[in-house]
Amino acid sequence: MHGNSNNVALQKVRMAVTDVDGVHTDDRFYISKTSDGLNIETAGITQKLVPCNGDGVPSERFLQLSSGADGRIEGYFFFTGDGIVIKECLRHDIPVVLISGRKSPTVRQRAEDLGARCLQGVEDKVAAVEALLKEFDIGWDEVLFIGNDIQDISLIRRAGFSAAPQDAAPEARAEVDYVTKAKGGYGVVREVLQMLLDVKGLWKPIIARHRTLG
Repeated sequence: MHGNSNNVALQKVRMAVTDVDGVHTDDRFYISKTSDGLNIETAGITQKLVPCNGDGVPSERFLQLSSGADGRIEGYFFFTGDGIVIKECLRHDIPVVLISGRKSPTVRQRAEDLGARCLQGVEDKVAAVEALLKEFDIGWDEVLFIGNDIQDISLIRRAGFSAAPQDAAPEARAEVDYVTKAKGGYGVVREVLQMLLDVKGLWKPIIARHRTLG
C-alpha cells in the first residue's frame, strides 16, 4: 500500500514523464559492428529478439535492435510489461513521454511502437517538460516523473509525484516520493504506472475488460 499523501499526488497526475537509461532499460545499450557485418542491409530496420530459458519459455524482457544511417546496430533490452501499462495510460488520456539526453533510433522506435512521445538529445529536461506543460495546459503538480540519477533531480523536485528504481543513484532515491521494488529495466515503469492507474480507479476495470486490446 502507498501512503495517503502519495495517493493524493497520484490522483492529480495528468501526464507521465520517464527517463530512459536506468528506468526503461538497465542502463546499458549495445552497439554492434556495421549492419553489413550482421547481414542486415536496410538502414532503419528494427528487430525484436526474445530471450528464452532452457525450457523455451520467453523472458519478460526482449532485445530490440535498430540500425541507423551510419549502418551500426544498436540494441536495448526492454521489459514487455512496461509497454502494456504505457498503452493503458494512453487509452485513458494520460500522455506518456520518454525523455533522454541521448539520441537512440531504438528508443525512438520503442516509443513509436507504443504511441508515446519521445524527446531525445535533451540538454535541459526542465525546459523540455515546461514546454509540454504549456502544450497540455497542466501544472507541475500534475506530472509524474521517473528518473534514476543526479541529472534527474531537478525534475524530481518539481514533479507532483516522483519515483526512482531501487538501484538508482542514492542522491535520486533520497529525493523521490517512491522507490520501486524493481530494478531499472526490470519493470520499473510497469510498477509505477500500474500504481497510478490503480489509485485513479482504472486498474480494476482494465482487468475486468471483456476484450483483448494489444
